[in-house]
Amino acid sequence: MIQTLETIDTTKTTWTYQDYLQLDDSIRCQIIQGSLIMTPSPSLGHQDISIKLEVLFSKYLEDKKIGRLFHAPVDVVLDKNNVVQPDLVFVSLARHNILRRR
Repeated sequence: MIQTLETIDTTKTTWTYQDYLQLDDSIRCQIIQGSLIMTPSPSLGHQDISIKLEVLFSKYLEDKKIGRLFHAPVDVVLDKNNVVQPDLVFVSLARHNILRRR
């Protein structure tokens, strides 16, 4: 069952990636050391910088063809108790095998 903000179990002490997958996609959060961390929307300044970096990296990668760039929201599963959503994620061609569809 997909959990919404209204139905999240606030008594849960350790969150895993499997728990995370049960959350509604509209919930902005990450799991850090097993704790569910709610993430506020980025500031306008933050978004401005993120977009500029994305454009620069995209142009470079288009030219060099050394990997792929993804922008948030994208889950980066470090392990079962650590799932983050960085603004930008670069995956080299040599490491493309780490990419998974949800």
